[in-house]
Amino acid sequence: MSDNGFIRVSTRCLPARRRFDYWRSFHYLIDIDVPKGAERTGFSADLLHYAGEDATSFGHVSNDDTVTRFANSNEEFVLLSLTVSGSIELTTKDGASCVVTPASGLVVVDSTRHLETRSRGHEHVYLTLPRAAVPERTMTGIGATRDGVCFLPKGGITGILTSHMMQIAKENERLSPGGAAAAVKAARDLALASLELAHSPAGVMQSDRHDHALRI
Repeated sequence: MSDNGFIRVSTRCLPARRRFDYWRSFHYLIDIDVPKGAERTGFSADLLHYAGEDATSFGHVSNDDTVTRFANSNEEFVLLSLTVSGSIELTTKDGASCVVTPASGLVVVDSTRHLETRSRGHEHVYLTLPRAAVPERTMTGIGATRDGVCFLPKGGITGILTSHMMQIAKENERLSPGGAAAAVKAARDLALASLELAHSPAGVMQSDRHDHALRI
């Protein structure tokens, strides 16, 4: 762990046979595996992570292809993910699916909903918020769109949030402990504001704009 609270994790320093199990130990909130037919041996992954005092966390991840499943954890959280490179396919319980790329902007996932993801050369920055911190009316709005998956509008407050998340990933080594805490707290506040605005009566449901990308 660095002096400012950020930790870096890499599988590259471990024997090839231990790498995947080591990686999976950091993802106890989700069920994670390699795609069918793929080898766990030699699994390559890197993580930058910061855990806030209020159960908010920030991360920057790149890893070999994986399959993950949500709704298997006792902890309830909301994930905001911004794809930097590669892609990830999301499939909901009802069979609807969409492919998220860097052009998609921020995608929001409710961890209590059944969801499977398949990554391909994926790198992303993310923010997780405890589900209890998100107003119930906002969670209702998220749940009403594609079984707990939605895309946020790219401009306005969400544009500020995405830029801020990228800056945290870029500048983390230059942050003091107080600066790191303030940066992640600001991301949390921006995320809550973005979620509330997107799901307010006056907001725009970005998921409606992505209907063409969802298939059954």
